Amino acid sequence: MFSNVVLNVFKKPANTGRISKPDGIADMYNADQTSHVEFSLRIESGIITDCRFRAQANPYIIAICSTITTMVKGKMLATIFLDPYTVKETLGDHTETDIMFCIDCVRLAIQDYKDKLEKTNKTSKKEETTIEPAVLEDIVEETPTESEENVSVDNADEAPTQTENNDFLDFEDDELTDEDFGFFDFDDEE
Repeated sequence: MFSNVVLNVFKKPANTGRISKPDGIADMYNADQTSHVEFSLRIESGIITDCRFRAQANPYIIAICSTITTMVKGKMLATIFLDPYTVKETLGDHTETDIMFCIDCVRLAIQDYKDKLEKTNKTSKKEETTIEPAVLEDIVEETPTESEENVSVDNADEAPTQTENNDFLDFEDDELTDEDFGFFDFDDEE
C-alpha cells in the first residue's frame, strides 16, 4: 500500500510539534475533511530557521509534511520554491492533491508571517509620524506670528520693528496710546 520510503519517514518523521510563539502559523483540513495539518515557522532575517508540523492524517500526508519541513528549513523566503514534483520524487508516486494540500498550508504559514510583519510595520509607521522638513517649512511660513496678526494689510509697510530690548523704533511716542497696550485710564471712575 505505502512505499518503504513513506513508511520509514512516517515511523520517524522529522520536525514534528509546534514552535512556541511562531512567526508564522497555519492549519488546514483537506477537501474531504479527513486530514488536518498545521505548520509553524520561525523566521529570522528572512530565513526560515525552523519549521515544524502537526498532523492528524494518513502516513503519506505525514511523510509529505516531514519532507516539506526539511526542504524549507534554512531557505530564504524570497527564494523559496515548493515544488510538488520534488516531494513526489522523494516519496514515490501518490496523488498530487495531498502534496498540494500540504504545500498550500506552508504557503499560508508564510503568508501569515508576512501579514504580521506588514501589520507591525504599519503600526510602527503610525507611531513614528513625522512631518517632512519641506512641509514643516510651509506650515511655519503660513502660520502668522503675533506681530503679523496685529498688522493690517493697509499699513503693512508701517509694521513695527523691534530691537533686542523690545523698543519700537518706527513709532513716535505720541502715536502709541495706553489702549494700544491694553491699559485703560480708570481715573475717571474714582
